Amino acid sequence: MAEKSFVLERDSIEAIRRALLTGLAAYGEVERLTNQVEVLKAINREVPEGLQVQHPTGSADTVREFAEALRMLEYADEAEG
Repeated sequence: MAEKSFVLERDSIEAIRRALLTGLAAYGEVERLTNQVEVLKAINREVPEGLQVQHPTGSADTVREFAEALRMLEYADEAEG
C-alpha cells in the first residue's frame, strides 16, 4: 500500500502541538474530576447530577491517540531538520 504524505508549515505544526497539549490537559482534568466523584460516591456522599462528569470520549484509547499525534509531529520536525 502506497503511503500518502503532505507538508505542514512550521506554524501549523506548532499550532497543532499546542492544541493537542491543551486537549491532553483537558482530558487529564476530566479524569481527575471523575476520580473525585468516585471518591465521594465511595464514602456515600451524594453527588448532584449537574456535577457528574460526562466523559467526552468514553474511550480508554484517547491518551494513546494524543500521544500518537504528538509523535507524528515530532517525526515531521525530524524530517524537516
